[in-house]
Amino acid sequence: MITPKKPNSALRKVARVRLTSGFEITAYIPGIGHNSQEHSSVLVRGGRVKDLPGVRYHIVRGTLDAVGVKDRQQGRSKYGVKKPKMPTIKQLIRNTRQPIRNLTKSPALRGCPQRRGTCTRV
Repeated sequence: MITPKKPNSALRKVARVRLTSGFEITAYIPGIGHNSQEHSSVLVRGGRVKDLPGVRYHIVRGTLDAVGVKDRQQGRSKYGVKKPKMPTIKQLIRNTRQPIRNLTKSPALRGCPQRRGTCTRV
């Protein structure tokens, strides 16, 4: 963690990264929270952080060992978050439907709502 230049104040999350080319750089970890540890493989892109001297690279979230930001709704592509799966209308109806209680003792009709019918003429 590094503190920014004046007049800002915070604890910015950064990581020292040894590139495959042999360079050792300081890279910024964007977003809220991260899982990066000492031997994590990360993908690095260019782009400096204005208020952190010497930080000229960003870690790409959502690739290799760097997971995406949790519960991110907007600007997801910058933080490596997949589009959340929205259930279809049929799935919502199926999940909210109450289970039909067995009113009869007949084993032929138990657990099979397809076999039940409605009376049309009494």
